[in-house]
Amino acid sequence: MQAASNDFALVIFSVITWFSSMLGLPPEPRDPVFIKAAPADAVLYLEWAPRGEGKANGEEFEGLIGDPEIRSFFREADGSIRRLMIEIMEGSEDADRLANAIPEFLEVLMMSPGSISVRFDQSFIGEAVKRIEEAGEKLPVEAQGIAGIVATVMLQMGENPDEMEQHIARTIKTITEGGVKTNKLDHTELPIKIPGMQLIVHRHKEYLIISTHTSGIDASIAGIDGKDQGLSGSARFQETTEKVAIARTGSLFWLDVKGIYNAMTTGFGLPGIMANGVVTMLGLEKLDSMACASGIEDGKVVVRNWTNTQGVTTKAMAFASGSGIPKTRFDLVPRDADLVVGGSLDVQKVIAEYKKLTIALEQSERSDLLEDFQSNLKELDLSISELLKPFADNAIVYDAAGSGGLFFSGPILLLEVRDHELATNLLELIVSLVREKLPPFDERSRGVLLSEGEFLGEKIYFLDQAVRRPSMVTPAFCLTKDSLIVGIHPQSIKGHLRMLGDAKRARFSSRLSGEKGDIAVPEGKVLLVRYLNLQTVGKLTLPFLPYGELAAASQLKMSRFDITTLNFPSSAAILPYLKDHISVVVNDGKGIVYEGRGSLPPQIIDTVLWFLPVFGGGVLDELTFDQSGPRLPVEKQRVSINRKSSMQELLEPVGAN
Repeated sequence: MQAASNDFALVIFSVITWFSSMLGLPPEPRDPVFIKAAPADAVLYLEWAPRGEGKANGEEFEGLIGDPEIRSFFREADGSIRRLMIEIMEGSEDADRLANAIPEFLEVLMMSPGSISVRFDQSFIGEAVKRIEEAGEKLPVEAQGIAGIVATVMLQMGENPDEMEQHIARTIKTITEGGVKTNKLDHTELPIKIPGMQLIVHRHKEYLIISTHTSGIDASIAGIDGKDQGLSGSARFQETTEKVAIARTGSLFWLDVKGIYNAMTTGFGLPGIMANGVVTMLGLEKLDSMACASGIEDGKVVVRNWTNTQGVTTKAMAFASGSGIPKTRFDLVPRDADLVVGGSLDVQKVIAEYKKLTIALEQSERSDLLEDFQSNLKELDLSISELLKPFADNAIVYDAAGSGGLFFSGPILLLEVRDHELATNLLELIVSLVREKLPPFDERSRGVLLSEGEFLGEKIYFLDQAVRRPSMVTPAFCLTKDSLIVGIHPQSIKGHLRMLGDAKRARFSSRLSGEKGDIAVPEGKVLLVRYLNLQTVGKLTLPFLPYGELAAASQLKMSRFDITTLNFPSSAAILPYLKDHISVVVNDGKGIVYEGRGSLPPQIIDTVLWFLPVFGGGVLDELTFDQSGPRLPVEKQRVSINRKSSMQELLEPVGAN
């Protein structure tokens, strides 16, 4: 259960940063008023710049947004929404007005700049409790901390603020069924049914302010009028956000982790103390703050994150404990690779910290994968430390058409060899065991054989098959002086060895340079590098786009949206704007740095790259094969590799005939 809850927390964190990085793209110049209007003690701040309309015939993301076909699709979608709203509210005197006012307000929300700030003030709790008691109600103790939260949203109201104010006021009147009767938004309090909470709407100059407390309205007004510097005067805020600065900023997100931790302790009673206890147990109590910014640089969408960890690499932060990937390792990868994923992780430390956490949290559940893996190693008279000792704590996976693999059809795994003698001994042990376990060829010369051969002076081992339905995956591996090379078939390893001998072929390391490369890698230990050639992916996948759009149009029609397949953008409108994507994660000693850049918002692509190994692992986990070829298992069981086992027992699915 703990693993599931940790995954959920990671998903929530990813959604917040992913959503914040999408706002305000492509950006117009920022409005400096927003930072001044946010309170100096805000624990959360999100700002987005006015969204531009892109550039027709422009490059990459701005060209995509400005493409006439793309813009036509958005106009059709907007018109369809308006027509549907009129149809739904037919017969209502407010139908036409609401059908136009709400989309216009949403358009202002999406295209105009705005901000969200959250602060915590414990002094407001008593005030809220008193107000509730006077109304004859009672606020539970465990929920009283909510009354101390002051959340404020501030929006620029576009070119016609007077007209927009009237739209909003009339919409509020309709939604509240006449409960709020005003044409002016002047500290207008909306009726809400949450005990202890207020919702106040106010217009000041060309800004719309919505807050859960009058203090939020007052702070915003002071910032707009230049009477207070607000969050812009916070040294911690400035120090953190300067590390993620982008010239053309689309959005800026800041989270005061330490401030939230303190607020939970002081204002949320027992639930807050218990929550912080879990945070402390996970080793996250020393996190100070984090910032995330997105924008445009040199035509590319750029996202930068920095999390101030104060150098902590224990407990849940053990994922940042890797020694880093040396840049020279990327000299072993061709520049024309379509996909590159490299990572550095201290596996032994992560396992040790995981065991400590499971004991501390008194979890009865254990990882079946880890237990099976350790059990099998014992049968080999090996421990995890002995298995990992010959290798450094970094690995790179890449796929390159120039080395013989069409996108992800011939991936190569490179493990850096730290001790060649130990690696050789380990490899010989594994080879002898596999050969012992493989069944001999039968009377019809059918079976699986671990073969070996030399190519360019290196020995390649691979599974040679003589079966009716041979598996398309034929594991192969090769040990060189500096790497253990693993492939899904020997041909990809041959392609890699040929690339190493070709001095004229450019290397991927040339991309990791600020001068002529794709990205300037920040100083520190490189924990993760991800690269994807979106042009290649687009050529493979976009031909299927019309069929997906046809299905989507059909579903929308059934939902009464007046959208046809002709309205959707064509593959030809999208493909020209797809270029390379690259991102890095670095431990700079004080915190974790993330930078991604590409023709599309980088965190969308990184999310896809996270799922690739999960998807691939799931497929491999479901596949087994015997002498007749690949087969899906009927029932899973734990696989043992003790010396009494036969290959048939290892590979034959339980219950198969």
